[in-house]
Amino acid sequence: MANSVWLTTQLLTPPKTGSVAVANICRRIIDEPFYRIRHHGGPKDFSRYSIGTIRNPLSTYVSLWAFGCEKHGKLWEADIVPKKLYGDANNIDMFVAWMDWIFKKYDHLCLTRLYRVCNDKIDKIEAWVLQENMRPTLEKALEKSPAKLVPDWREQIRERGKAQLNTTKHRPWEEYYDNTLRSKVIDREQKIFYKFYEQEM
Repeated sequence: MANSVWLTTQLLTPPKTGSVAVANICRRIIDEPFYRIRHHGGPKDFSRYSIGTIRNPLSTYVSLWAFGCEKHGKLWEADIVPKKLYGDANNIDMFVAWMDWIFKKYDHLCLTRLYRVCNDKIDKIEAWVLQENMRPTLEKALEKSPAKLVPDWREQIRERGKAQLNTTKHRPWEEYYDNTLRSKVIDREQKIFYKFYEQEM
């Protein structure tokens, strides 16, 4: 199955949102060429059916930092935060110090990355796949897609959706936040929380 030019649908996948797992499943079940947009993206055509991937920013920040602790990722490569703040991915104090640097550099890093992928046109995306609830939200998104799907596409989602996400090793993300830091993230990324994770507010 080709993956060059979209015919009916486009997949917009900011990094660290379960995008690799979703794209791999889509390559197997969308039975026609498709175009995946990630990171800074590429040409977008919102006349096509658009599927986006999203993740709770509280979880995303922990994952971004832990990925840097493994010496991977754009943030680690770009030296935006001192390398001394990457190390033991279970060190909560180190994460908190890392977040202080991130807040100095970005007003809302997760929203910025999302906007880069979709050209600020969040409302043009018809369906969203939530990293925390990947299988049912992907199934719902593809139910409405005009793309040609393989006959057993639902079964493949349910089976392949069990596969391990591209994850890093760290504590549950909830353990890294006190009430103050949690509130800061929710305030800065409030557009994402209001749209997708209002229960966290």
